Amino acid sequence: MTKEIDIKITTSPVTDFEDLHNKVDSLLAECNIKMTSLIEEYNTLLQENDKLDTHINEVNTVDLDSKFTELTDYVTDYSQ
Repeated sequence: MTKEIDIKITTSPVTDFEDLHNKVDSLLAECNIKMTSLIEEYNTLLQENDKLDTHINEVNTVDLDSKFTELTDYVTDYSQ
């Protein structure tokens, strides 16, 4: 089974700092949603399939949002 995850980046040229921040924020939000979905799908697979190795652990998403928040803050934190 093949699953294709598509993240398309179609945007107009960056016009100013606020525009840059908004575009980065939107991109990271989309990536966060898709990454969370993939992890949840994987965890469901582990729960439903008795044939998988029982030593494989589920992936917890409890801190995932904060990781993306850190990335979103990058633009502001490293601007001069």
